[in-house]
Amino acid sequence: MDSSSLLPLLKGENKQVHPFLMTQSGTGKQTIIIKDGWKLIIQLDKKDKTDRNRIPFALFNLSKNPIENEKDNLIKNPKFKNKVNELFQLYNETRDSGGVITRT
Repeated sequence: MDSSSLLPLLKGENKQVHPFLMTQSGTGKQTIIIKDGWKLIIQLDKKDKTDRNRIPFALFNLSKNPIENEKDNLIKNPKFKNKVNELFQLYNETRDSGGVITRT
């Protein structure tokens, strides 16, 4: 499933559309996953000519860095390794399932 109708939300029905947001850049070179105020940017591995391998590229805490200032990119900060792994795993599970959400 690539998308969900927003009509129930607009009609005021309390329906959770998705527990997270996942979108792809216009070029298809990056995928973004946002969950619980965290944003992980995943990029195609430039060394992989098959365009299949992706690597985490940037991590932002949107509640503390809503403008995504690059100096506050947490991707290399060891304190946030678990958050990177959590979001990257969610991305891979979603991609591998064809978009069927199996957990929140």
